[in-house]
Amino acid sequence: MMQFQPSPRGKTLFVLAGEVSGDLHAAGPVATLLEEAPGTKVFGIGGRKLAELGAELLYTTDEMSIMGFVEVLKQAPFLRKVIRELKAAILR
Repeated sequence: MMQFQPSPRGKTLFVLAGEVSGDLHAAGPVATLLEEAPGTKVFGIGGRKLAELGAELLYTTDEMSIMGFVEVLKQAPFLRKVIRELKAAILR
């Protein structure tokens, strides 16, 4: 996981786009926000589009791509770790 540091000036925005369509939907508003408030720091979970906008991705949509009940159960320790790390990053 990347170690996130909040913006020393300006606003900080957390975005969680756990799959590709979420990344596509989030990219438009994030791009607009960055045009209106260029000092804004964006971080969270996302894909290629958010990364292209300069978002600091703690995890990517590829890493979060888990399908099926059994697969989710198998990945439960990883998902708990992601939740802990996201919570810590948000609270910073």
